Amino acid sequence: MDERRPPHQMCGMEQIYLMSAAALSAVWFLVHTFLGGRQVARPLRQATGMTDEARVVAWMCWHFVTATLLVLTLCFGGALIWAMPGLTLAGTALAAGFVAVGTWVTARSDIGFAKAPQGLLFIPQVVLGALALL
Repeated sequence: MDERRPPHQMCGMEQIYLMSAAALSAVWFLVHTFLGGRQVARPLRQATGMTDEARVVAWMCWHFVTATLLVLTLCFGGALIWAMPGLTLAGTALAAGFVAVGTWVTARSDIGFAKAPQGLLFIPQVVLGALALL
């Protein structure tokens, strides 16, 4: 079954929600890749207080997040371009997962949300995606 519908059948607000979610996701992808790489990935690669295995796995996870943020952007952008609600649902679920994990990990740590707000940064995509699905 083909779930696509012509983009002209999307309401104007749905297009705005998806465009906003895609743009914000792209911003977080770029921030993560270029600013975060200098602040987190580079020091992580040079860390001496952890085993080689832990350092390599943590660095690999950094790149997994980079790829996932790109996929998140493509989900919302693709949903807008091809009018595919399944992509909207996938992007919204992925963003909700980031919110849940980021909130849980930060709440269990001792650094707090002021220093680690990353999970909270995806709340707008969850809201925008949910609104686009209504």
